[in-house]
Amino acid sequence: MAATKTQALQCDPNALDALIKVWQTAHDTVETNLDKTSNEYRQSSDWWTGKTGDRARDTATQTVDAGRTFTGDLSTAITTLGQDRDAIWGAKNRATQSISAAVQAKYEVAEDGTVEPSPDAQLAATTSLDNPTDRANAIAALKKYGKDTFETPIKTALTDLGTAVEAATGHINTALEHSGSVATIAADAPAKLDPSRMLTGDQGKIDGETIADGKLSDDERQRILEHLRLTGLTEEQLTALREGRDATIPQSTMDYLTNLYDKSGRDGLIELSQSLKADGSPQATELRQGLANGMLTLSNEQVVSRDAQGKVTDRGGFNKLNSEVREIIGTRPNIDGAPDSNTRDLPDDYRSGFFGPNMDNTSAIREYTKDVDGFADFLSGADKDYQPGDRLGVELGRQAAHQAWILDHGGYGDFEGTKLPDHEALGHTEDSAQKFLGLAARNHEADYALLTGNGSEELFGKDTPGQSWHPYDRDSAIQSLMTHEWKDDGAAFGTMVEWTAADATSADSTRSEHAGEAAGALAKLMSTTHAGNGSNVYDSLMNVPGHDNQSFGQVNPLAAQGVAAALSPFASDIVGTPSNITGTHGFPSESLGPVEATRLFSVLDGDPAASARINGAALFQADQLDRKFADSGSLSSPEQVDLGHYSGRLRGVVDAGMNAQVADLNLNETDRAKALTDQKSAAYGVAQNLIGVAGIAGTPGGVGGPIVQAVSEYYKNPLTSVDPDYGGRTPGTNIGTDYNLEQSGTLGNRRYNMLAQLIDSGRVNPYALPNDVQQVMFTSTDGGAPTLEPYIVAAADPNSAGILDRNLPGLLDSYGVSHDGQQNYLANGDQAAGIYSRIVSNGTQDGQQEFKRLTTDELERQGYNTWTTTR
Repeated sequence: MAATKTQALQCDPNALDALIKVWQTAHDTVETNLDKTSNEYRQSSDWWTGKTGDRARDTATQTVDAGRTFTGDLSTAITTLGQDRDAIWGAKNRATQSISAAVQAKYEVAEDGTVEPSPDAQLAATTSLDNPTDRANAIAALKKYGKDTFETPIKTALTDLGTAVEAATGHINTALEHSGSVATIAADAPAKLDPSRMLTGDQGKIDGETIADGKLSDDERQRILEHLRLTGLTEEQLTALREGRDATIPQSTMDYLTNLYDKSGRDGLIELSQSLKADGSPQATELRQGLANGMLTLSNEQVVSRDAQGKVTDRGGFNKLNSEVREIIGTRPNIDGAPDSNTRDLPDDYRSGFFGPNMDNTSAIREYTKDVDGFADFLSGADKDYQPGDRLGVELGRQAAHQAWILDHGGYGDFEGTKLPDHEALGHTEDSAQKFLGLAARNHEADYALLTGNGSEELFGKDTPGQSWHPYDRDSAIQSLMTHEWKDDGAAFGTMVEWTAADATSADSTRSEHAGEAAGALAKLMSTTHAGNGSNVYDSLMNVPGHDNQSFGQVNPLAAQGVAAALSPFASDIVGTPSNITGTHGFPSESLGPVEATRLFSVLDGDPAASARINGAALFQADQLDRKFADSGSLSSPEQVDLGHYSGRLRGVVDAGMNAQVADLNLNETDRAKALTDQKSAAYGVAQNLIGVAGIAGTPGGVGGPIVQAVSEYYKNPLTSVDPDYGGRTPGTNIGTDYNLEQSGTLGNRRYNMLAQLIDSGRVNPYALPNDVQQVMFTSTDGGAPTLEPYIVAAADPNSAGILDRNLPGLLDSYGVSHDGQQNYLANGDQAAGIYSRIVSNGTQDGQQEFKRLTTDELERQGYNTWTTTR
């Protein structure tokens, strides 16, 4: 695939030099140590005799041989990368030289290398010509010259550059493909050197049977604990699993864990877990955690064992678990028509009736919910760095949603035949649902499947004996998780979604794509009035059933904050901004219209911190688009002017979302006005903090990257909060000025952003500005250096605002951002922001009727859910 103009200008082939240096250092270090190890163990035969010495030398020989393969691969890769680097440099230089020549000849170069004569060039070629035919011929000749002289070499070089970069990427990814045996040798070496460290399947069987017996002596506890310590994963292995890579363990460890949990069974683990928890001693606590860690390890499809050649011979997974364990997690009984049910009744071990273990439905439900809660309590005791496998994570998440639905739809009264709430059973179900959701949230691949519905039929449980199967009902499951009132205020659900913020900028294309797809699926569901299950999800989030018209953000504030963090890098995608501008991947293009975007923002405005997060990210991205236009404002091309349109959409959706949310509150006029000002103030504070994180954004054509990176970095610890106590001031800044709702997004504000970018990027010397402008825009630090003020401070009074309004248009024009370019950009922004007035009016008016329209499909039927365009 051909590279783009921006990639040609920005790519740095020297980055490969850094990798080559690291690999060369690793190669030399490993070679030195392999030589030393080989010599020492070979010489040990003179003094270290017997089976132990022979075993050590055999292990050393295997290790050295595997290491030689590794260093051989490195040596080949180093040579290949050097060739790749030279090829990239050559293509880059040819491209940039041809681009520079075209620009100097007054041609404009598009991202794909297409060359067109600039307006100035066309004007110069036709100024002296009066005849229209002569002018047309002159322009045609100009275009032909540009294509023949510049476009062909530019596009050829861009193609060569794209090919060279793809080749280098492939060589990096396959550099160590023949070195898989290194992991096997490393995993098996400790046990080969010290047989006491080797676990066996027979030991697992004995330990499992001991647990199943139910009464462990102190010696038996210690024995099992010591065995489990040998199954623990290293930090490197845990990191690999979090990143979706394989972690290799000895086959003997895999056999031990398989037999341990097969023989201990569900009941044995529940009973031992409760006993150890009641004991509370350090030994008991470590043993309980070790048992939970081991089960999560065994469930993980990325945990593998390999043969001596590095080939995978065994793999963890859901089917490795005991059948009773799989049943209690994966069975979703049909209680009162629960939509994700997969059996008509409880699991066999709990069914009531003449031949059942329980005499009536009440005792059956209580026994079942007690054991489900007990097992959830056991499994949730695992170290937080351990995660379930993909299939187990999906089953846990579906079970949590199933139980949340039961809790919110009458509980077990109908099933028990009492019509009365069974507080004991409901309490167990509340606890188990909370713990299952927290466990599911640890695995991002499972979260992705649950949020999007993407995944194989096997991942979603097809062909499971004893269970009916139907396609996963994503809409019902996620809606149940969002509308249930969680004891942790929705923190677990927040964790389930907020990973998309960090993965939005991942170098791993699969992770970044999955982040965008999950964010897009969540945004679409939250903003719909007609979900796949027929439900009005938006209305249920604005007025959560059974909670006296409270919204999602009020019922589950930490869930709302997690969703806001998850969607913040995608704020521009939500308003239909193309991915080449947003810098994100995977978010479906224009999957939401302005009506849906308004709904989505209004849902998140229900919690102060969530509102500040999503609105702050939107305002920040709008400001950055103003700045990016200034970087290339001298071009004034349609693509650059379009940035104003997307900036206007972002500012407009912030206001529209707040207007809708405030309208839903049905406040008096004074309180409505204050609520809007307070929310906008908090959002502006977040936007200013994000500007501090972002620094100076990248070059033209690379709009999205720095913006998304800043938002992603800001939310790496996403549940650290913005101060939710609105007071009309900007939190997180030292502004100390009452927020003026009328100033944000004005022409003056946007021109100020443009000039600020020219100053920050070094294109404008602050001291070259008129004195009165300097006095308004800057404050001096203790060292005397000028510091640029935020716009609301610079324009805090009419006199200061007037100075900026009078001077900024001309200053921008003098520094290359033409009057016409400014006018077109700003007009596009106003046009784009204006579309929201058809959806919901200013919140200081009575918006109840307009809010009610948002909860129906009336606006879509009237054609208001389509974005306006500039061309």
